[in-house]
Amino acid sequence: ETLSSCMVDPQGFESVYKMRRSTFSYICGLVRLPFLEDMMARDHTFVDGRVMSLQDRVATAVRMLISGEPPVVVGSSLGVNESTVSLVTQRFIEAIQERAFRHLDWPYNFQAMEKIKCRFDKIHGLPNCCGVVHRAYFKFGSPNLDHEENADTLMQAVVDPDMRFTNIWFGASSSMNQSSLLHDSWLFKSCEKGTLLDGTKLKVSDGSDIGEYIIGDAGYPPRPWLLTPYQLEGDISDSKVEFNKRHSAATAMALRALERLKDTWKCLQGEGWHPNNQNDLRCTINTCCRLHNIVIDMEEEGAVMLSNQEENCIEQVSQLLDEDAVKVRDVLSQHLVDSREEEQEAHQLQTTDRGKLYTNKKLTAQENETLSSSMVGTQGFESLYKMRRSTFSYICSLVKVPLSEDMMIGGHTFVDGRAMSFHDGVAIALRMLNSGGTPEVVGSSFGVDGSTVSLLTQRFVKAMKGRAMHHISFPGSAQVEKIKRKFDKIHGLPNCCSVVHTTHIKFGSQNHENEENDGVLMQAMFEPDMRFTCISLGSQRNMNQSSMLHKSPLFENCERGAWLNGRNLKVPSGGGSEVKEYIIGDAGYPLRPWLLTPYQLENGLSLSGAKVEFNRRHSAATAVALRALARLKETWKCLEGEGWRPNNQLEAYWTVDTCCILHNIVIDMEGDKEEEKEENYSKQVRQLADEDAIRVRDALSQHLIECGG
Repeated sequence: ETLSSCMVDPQGFESVYKMRRSTFSYICGLVRLPFLEDMMARDHTFVDGRVMSLQDRVATAVRMLISGEPPVVVGSSLGVNESTVSLVTQRFIEAIQERAFRHLDWPYNFQAMEKIKCRFDKIHGLPNCCGVVHRAYFKFGSPNLDHEENADTLMQAVVDPDMRFTNIWFGASSSMNQSSLLHDSWLFKSCEKGTLLDGTKLKVSDGSDIGEYIIGDAGYPPRPWLLTPYQLEGDISDSKVEFNKRHSAATAMALRALERLKDTWKCLQGEGWHPNNQNDLRCTINTCCRLHNIVIDMEEEGAVMLSNQEENCIEQVSQLLDEDAVKVRDVLSQHLVDSREEEQEAHQLQTTDRGKLYTNKKLTAQENETLSSSMVGTQGFESLYKMRRSTFSYICSLVKVPLSEDMMIGGHTFVDGRAMSFHDGVAIALRMLNSGGTPEVVGSSFGVDGSTVSLLTQRFVKAMKGRAMHHISFPGSAQVEKIKRKFDKIHGLPNCCSVVHTTHIKFGSQNHENEENDGVLMQAMFEPDMRFTCISLGSQRNMNQSSMLHKSPLFENCERGAWLNGRNLKVPSGGGSEVKEYIIGDAGYPLRPWLLTPYQLENGLSLSGAKVEFNRRHSAATAVALRALARLKETWKCLEGEGWRPNNQLEAYWTVDTCCILHNIVIDMEGDKEEEKEENYSKQVRQLADEDAIRVRDALSQHLIECGG
């Protein structure tokens, strides 16, 4: 579709929209599916009656976010009604949240992180540095659309050397200080657990090892993975001065990134765009950060080719059991000036007792509001909600900020007039999702009106989508190694990283507007523990299993080597052949070097013993996916019943996402944590320039039969 002439100012396209036409077209492609669904549901028009094209709608939303002007001013300049500007902008924000998630994602894969580290070393002289963390305040005008005061929003961001955002986190309150915001964040919890910044280490001249780290200003607490500048205390050594100089130059890059973000997307600092509530405000900031990254990805030259010396600047070494933050910083600063002095520190701080300083803040039901007695019933809590009370409390903590705000605004009550607690609202939404009953049936069992049940469920689903997506993410390198060991131990498939499967989900026959619901096609990846690690959703109307795969982030990332790029398996029986990391899927998938499917009978010939053995193990492992999906649908009956009817396809996608997140949370919090033996069955070897999928599978199947396991 073409862009109407009124959308292009005499100043020129790039001057108005702060991006090239090619970037704008890419963004239109990202949001095309949800926007077309919205266009079929309602016709947005110019004031002269002309129907707005998809590109017109995207241009209106981008203009709204860039200009910092109120909708009435933007609308008058484009010939569009004020309410249309607001609706189109809100829909655009939702679509970017749904479709552009990969443009704001932590660099889990090895190659992406090594590239970041090499650029920090080349530009700022900070080897093994993975990012800069900084915080920022945002305020959207004075009143929101409900004429209430908007609170400040506090954001913590991690920035890479190209000024891209790799992680953002919003504070539960604008009154949080820098340290408490950090401790509340996913970044802190993941780094403390060792699931982030767990890659290759730097060995320095004195034999010490330095793990991956990020840097931040003096307002942050020093951690082994978060290095802050030295404070000026008496005489400071040359090595510490040099460290501070490089540290300061690198942290300034985060300030420039945030300045550029606010300068381009003026809605973040002006009076123009007034989100409905705090959750919508955060979605707007998130959208602007993704658009910021897209412009960098599409329009700025990438990292220059690195020399062999630079690429080999970091050696992979064994992981230290623990590190002291002060020692790490001292070792690194001494390494930077390449001093050969054999000074020893006057004192060494003992290793921090993390168990005392950083307790696991799992919430209990007693620490928060109480759950009304009518919400438990005679069946018992676990029977009714399919989870323990502690798990329920953790879920409440995830959605507390957005859902509490909504409940205060909505003033939801029971039919007898009693005020509904926050826990009551969460319980009603969970019951709606796991019962398979209609909102009226669920409401009658709790003494709640059916419309209240629907509203609470919608808000809960949206809150989970915004606050809990970290419970479904492609695993980091350390987690991948654990997954591979389990697949080998349980199913005898070494170097296997996942099972992929595609399933159909249908939400009743009709939605709330009495229109036929399209089925949702879901492609999912599974761990041996039946956790989801990656899901992609699409409409069954125009997709099948193969086209779903080819359009998914899984296919894109694996084809370009961004995923499944870890350690290779050396197969002695294959003449020195090497098998890369791979996943497995049924015969409906295409055979790829990273996606192994079962052997098929050809021309009626029987399979060799090796191929039969491969198929046997392949079949047992792929059954994990079937069991996981059966458990998902059995627990969250809204996915197969007539009870919950999302208003549109986007809400259907969010509901599926939410149920998969809840599935993972229950496994994480209630599953048995079996201790794994360290099995060093594979060695790190050179990467093959190219592989043939059939040869890989043949080599692996031969290895399996010869191992006799």
